[in-house]
Amino acid sequence: MSSTTASSTTLPQPEGSRASESQRIGEALVESGGLTPEQLVKLLRVQSRLEDHKPIGQLAIELGMITRARLEKSLRQHRRGLSLEGIFVERGVVRAEQVAAAREALKGSTKDVAKHLVEIGAVAERVYVQAYCEQHDVRFIDLEPGLVDRSLLKKVSSSISPASVSCRCR
Repeated sequence: MSSTTASSTTLPQPEGSRASESQRIGEALVESGGLTPEQLVKLLRVQSRLEDHKPIGQLAIELGMITRARLEKSLRQHRRGLSLEGIFVERGVVRAEQVAAAREALKGSTKDVAKHLVEIGAVAERVYVQAYCEQHDVRFIDLEPGLVDRSLLKKVSSSISPASVSCRCR
């Protein structure tokens, strides 16, 4: 592990995709005031010593450094500032290289990169909708299509098909 300076505290630089995700999430928690830099250093050290990986947020909750509500609020704030592609990368759905390749493929086009990732099958539509909801701080509700009252669907704009309504509500 090498180290980097963040504020006045030296943060360990973990290796690997899980570790770098922990670093990014930890830094977002520090930026939002949810954790101190010293707490993040401690969490990263503890996490690196664990036999089985635990997400940094879960570890912070278990160690009493942050409440679940505060963690969720900090993550929502952080993700609002990201593009949909950034959320996909942060969640580990796609790699940054895949996003760069999609951007390159769309050069000169007005097509949205995130939608393109869905069209080529790199990102599931459900994941796209969840990320969109996170980005706009809209609650994502997972409904069973069979539980939606069909009479309500008749009141939905004709430009939206019942299939897309149930898909978007999932």
